[in-house]
Amino acid sequence: MVPPVCQKLIVGTHVLDDSQQLASFYNQSSASLAVTMVVSLDMVHQHLNSTDPFVRCCALTALSELSPALHADVLTLVMAYMQDPSAFVRQAATRAVQHVAKADDGIVDLLCARLVDYDGRVRTTAANVLGDVVDRGNEYAVAAVRAHLLVNNNVEVQLSLLEGLTHVAKKGDRAVINAIVRMMQNPSHTVREGALRLLPYAAEKGDIHAINALISVFELPNSNFRIWSTAAKLLPQLAEVGDEHTISALCELLDTHRDHDAKAFAAQALTEVAEQGNLHAVRALSSRLKHHSAHVRSLACANLPKIARPGDVHVVEALTSSLADPNASVKIAAQRSLRRLQGLAPTLRNFGCAIASSPHEGTAAVAASNLS
Repeated sequence: MVPPVCQKLIVGTHVLDDSQQLASFYNQSSASLAVTMVVSLDMVHQHLNSTDPFVRCCALTALSELSPALHADVLTLVMAYMQDPSAFVRQAATRAVQHVAKADDGIVDLLCARLVDYDGRVRTTAANVLGDVVDRGNEYAVAAVRAHLLVNNNVEVQLSLLEGLTHVAKKGDRAVINAIVRMMQNPSHTVREGALRLLPYAAEKGDIHAINALISVFELPNSNFRIWSTAAKLLPQLAEVGDEHTISALCELLDTHRDHDAKAFAAQALTEVAEQGNLHAVRALSSRLKHHSAHVRSLACANLPKIARPGDVHVVEALTSSLADPNASVKIAAQRSLRRLQGLAPTLRNFGCAIASSPHEGTAAVAASNLS
């Protein structure tokens, strides 16, 4: 397709400008009107020389729609503007490369140069384009990005280089994973969170080294709400459903972490990693109903129904016992969880009748009333 800015229409010996209409050249005595279209970069050159970065961006977008086979200067022009003073123009030129260039070593070098650009948007675009034009495992691309990584001391640029590596290196590349794990320990929250988000792209699902690194983020000094939230969301992308090692590690966090938010995110991750009915997870959460921390007991109450099998009498009994907890938050969490089990009302009512003569007769009655 030839973008309009690259088209010149010729009728006879007349070159039409944008203000002229074809109808004015039509001769009624003739059944047809011969019009020739010529591919021309004259207007593109004018736009590229504009002082307005937006106009230059539009010209580069037009070039990206023009096949290099139609005009040999397309790639040369795009490459020249990858070093434009305007970050917006450099980003547009970088984006255009994937449409006008073949994946060769020269293009890899150009994109690697933009991976160390001072503007983060240009770096991100370069990483994405590199992944689009180069196959995973391309040895030249991997070596080129690593070479930049070795000599660059700017952590934000290093993060962009790592992002580029996740696009070109084979998944499971241990050197890439180790580099990301080291970046996850950076004191900058922005850098740490960015590295976290790269880990699932670099590691295979079930990679125990990557899983341990992700869990260890909860214990790193200076971590915060966003870091824990990100780690909790990413963990199910790496851990296999029902993985006992991950379940045990998350339960350990529930026990030992000092921050309530971190405990809450660990519980959230636990419910997503453990499949419904997983005995290890159910027993682990049930045992936390007797934890010395009311916050942990409350989290256990709230999350038990998410992993218990429908009609699990042991879970119902545990939640019913928590209705007598001395802490109001635990009681409320237990009540809400029992309400979530309303679809199991017949099973629970039978359970309530069975324990009516127990010391928790009043508690059982409350549980039954919540479900009626």
